[in-house]
Amino acid sequence: MRAMIWGSDGYLGWPTAMQLANLGHDVVGVDNYLKRTLAHEADADLLLEPHNLPERVRLFAARTGRMIRIGIADLRDPARAHDLLAHYHPETVVHYAELDTDLMQGPVYRPDGDGGDDRLLPALHYDDIFWTVLNRFLVQTLVVNHPLTVYGRGEQKRRFLDIRDTLGCVTLALEHPRAPGELRIYNQFTERVAAAARLLGLEVRIDHEPNPQMGTEEYLYEVRHEALLEFWLVPHLPTQASLVGMLERLRTYVGRIDGERLILRVHWRSA
Repeated sequence: MRAMIWGSDGYLGWPTAMQLANLGHDVVGVDNYLKRTLAHEADADLLLEPHNLPERVRLFAARTGRMIRIGIADLRDPARAHDLLAHYHPETVVHYAELDTDLMQGPVYRPDGDGGDDRLLPALHYDDIFWTVLNRFLVQTLVVNHPLTVYGRGEQKRRFLDIRDTLGCVTLALEHPRAPGELRIYNQFTERVAAAARLLGLEVRIDHEPNPQMGTEEYLYEVRHEALLEFWLVPHLPTQASLVGMLERLRTYVGRIDGERLILRVHWRSA
């Protein structure tokens, strides 16, 4: 299958490109580094800052023998997007902003998706702007005397999704394409950071801060995800052992953590 990944420099896009290439698909990654530009302008910070796409493609090919083709382009330019599609003739396009097969997913976590080579890791933000909640909690536990910052009462409900399951879900969706004219929606989710940190001898406290985000503290949250299970998805659950493993891996980067980036700067309610 010829697959084009729009947003292939990102936290999900790059692991998806590697996953599909490892499965033998012909993969083209497209990005314009917008996320990197926005993060720089917002003075955000990365715990894991990846190489640029050409260098990662070279490293991936050396490790696996498989090739990912890349194109650096701004897809807001219709002519450029048309040229890319006309040149590569992809059979499927994965666009992490919008999919014709819609994958509704919870917050994604896990600092890997790289096959064990840190040079191929995707970007991992821990700052107050581009973070995802579980990754941020993992980083906060590594900073001495810094609490886990819970917004509001901590009663908002989400299902967390292991990045390996994101890759599995996208792959399953591509391997079971929709019929012409059909919209298919898949709800992705799979389901203790403080306890895991204490197993590593880290002292952790939990602080509740005023919720800067819009929305209520309590609401009905009921999601069904049988469609993906029908395709034999076997989810990875965030067990204590898996969280300990993630903390141990991130611990090697503790010297890169800037405590100032953990301080809340953005308040949606007052914007």
